[in-house]
Amino acid sequence: MTYIKLSLKNIKKSVKDYVMYFLTMFLIVTFIYAFISIAISDDIISLAQNVKALTYVILSLSILISFICAFMVSHAISFILNQRKKEIAIYLLLGMDRKNVCILFFIENFILSIISLILGIITGNFLASILIKVIYNIFEIEYCFVISFSKIAMIITILLFFLIYTIAIKKAVSIIWKEKIISLLYDNRKNEKLENKDFKIIIFRLMTGFFALIFGIIFLYKTAVTQTNIAILFLAITVFLLLLAIYQLYCVLPFLLMFMMTKNKKWYYKNTNLFLSGLLRRKFLTSGKVMAIVAVLLSVSLAAMLIGLIMGMGYKVNIKAEYPYDIAVAIDAKIKDFDEVIKFVEQDYQIKDTVSYYLYRDYKYNIDILALTDYNSLREQLGLDKKTLNSNSYIIHCDTPKYLDVIKNEIIQNKDIVLNGTTLHGNYIYTEPMEQYRMAGSNGYVLVVPDEIVKGLVTNKSRLVISLETEGKEELRDSLNRFIRNKWNPEIINPVNKNITMSISVKAWGIKNSLSGFITISFSGLYLCIIFIILSATLLSFEQLSSIDNSKKSYSVLSQLGVSRKEQKYLAFMESANLFFLPMILPIIFIIIMAISGQYFLSNYIISDKIVPISLAVTLGVFTFFYLTYFMITNIIYQKNIFQG
Repeated sequence: MTYIKLSLKNIKKSVKDYVMYFLTMFLIVTFIYAFISIAISDDIISLAQNVKALTYVILSLSILISFICAFMVSHAISFILNQRKKEIAIYLLLGMDRKNVCILFFIENFILSIISLILGIITGNFLASILIKVIYNIFEIEYCFVISFSKIAMIITILLFFLIYTIAIKKAVSIIWKEKIISLLYDNRKNEKLENKDFKIIIFRLMTGFFALIFGIIFLYKTAVTQTNIAILFLAITVFLLLLAIYQLYCVLPFLLMFMMTKNKKWYYKNTNLFLSGLLRRKFLTSGKVMAIVAVLLSVSLAAMLIGLIMGMGYKVNIKAEYPYDIAVAIDAKIKDFDEVIKFVEQDYQIKDTVSYYLYRDYKYNIDILALTDYNSLREQLGLDKKTLNSNSYIIHCDTPKYLDVIKNEIIQNKDIVLNGTTLHGNYIYTEPMEQYRMAGSNGYVLVVPDEIVKGLVTNKSRLVISLETEGKEELRDSLNRFIRNKWNPEIINPVNKNITMSISVKAWGIKNSLSGFITISFSGLYLCIIFIILSATLLSFEQLSSIDNSKKSYSVLSQLGVSRKEQKYLAFMESANLFFLPMILPIIFIIIMAISGQYFLSNYIISDKIVPISLAVTLGVFTFFYLTYFMITNIIYQKNIFQG
């Protein structure tokens, strides 16, 4: 009981030192619990078959995040230990056993950690309920907002929490156990280590960062234009080069800023700027590598979230194009009819309409051909207007933006088509989503011609579209797939000596599982981004707070020189602001460049042109909220410590 009372007394006395540690542990637990809770929630898993991917990804990320967080929490505990070394030395001088000192320090941290764990799980419950509500809104399903407690999520979170805490506390206990009393007593009087860099090293880092940036942009372009698997290699090289550029440039950025400050004599000698430049010089020299590491972490986290949102939202807006029909069956051979398939569906669903048709091929042209009547029947299924054709004209239907320019330039304007001895002239291009890779073509577009023209062409593909009176169910896809592959024996009119490919799509299944991909990618990116932002801000926070002792001496000199407290607080604010805001400059520029590149290169693949701007705004919004929160709390603690009394 004595240990607990003394620990509580020490916590109360050192509350300023523990604030950032507590906040970080609290937020880590909150987000780990919330995301694990939604990943294993029965309500979420029941939404779609493929949503289990979210469970595996979130659990894997949680384990990885826990190991990363452990090292950051270890850094936080080390900061607290550094602030308490003199006190610990006094305990030892008074005769307290090292073992008991270790127990005392352990209990202090453990009490705060348990409080953060409990509060984090409680807050995580609220956050998980909000996230589940968001997911249900994405699936366009009504959901009554309910705060539910997940025992499994709590158990997993507690296990990961103790993994983090065990790794984190080990280093601090080792220092208390092994370090000499004299070192503990006078450690806070040691001068900060200022690492002045050789001019040649600065130039080398600057040139390395510059060339890494240039080549990174080149490989980014190669990644975007390459259509083969080598694009993955180009992407990996791009990421490596850009992160290397950011790290190297931040290693020399402080020295460049100091050089610029000293050259601007008018600013340098104005008011208290000379003092401020001295503070910044010391901060840059002692924290240069930390700023570089934080810049890399922020770049990774912001990029992860931006890419996750773009891919996820792209999934969602492209669903209509991928699954326009209630049921669609494609067989790459000419069969007599789909009557048995229609009868199978009629057993459980009321059919509104059906369209069965063929796709034709003239081997002079690498394009599927569709009769005008069948084309209009498909348009009717989708609620589109019918089209007409002259006897010597054709239509191109293409819902794939990347082919539109080619079609306009090479087919419609400059090239006539000869089919069955009839010369056809280009007429119009239509772009409504009609499944251009499966049901109305195979390569992203289809040639629509008058019915008389197709009579002499080779029939090589059969298609069936079914419209239902009411919305189909997700499980229809599996039952229909089993029937077609195992029980149905279609009459093939033009057999070929190769395997016949077929595909089956059901809108209900396709939409739900596409949305599963959306939430998996988007929420994983969000999870990773938030944790990395928290860790980056924590690192900067403790870097700033670790200089309190030296700053007290510097600001006390200003007080003796008659500088007002208001001016001193301004200088302290600028010191904190430079440490926090310099590392975010290049990462923000980096993701803005990524967003601009994504808007340009992905416009051919994503229907809506608002996806990238919205994703960028959300990414910057989440980043700003957490980063500013840490900055403001750090600045308040810093100023209260150096101006106390």
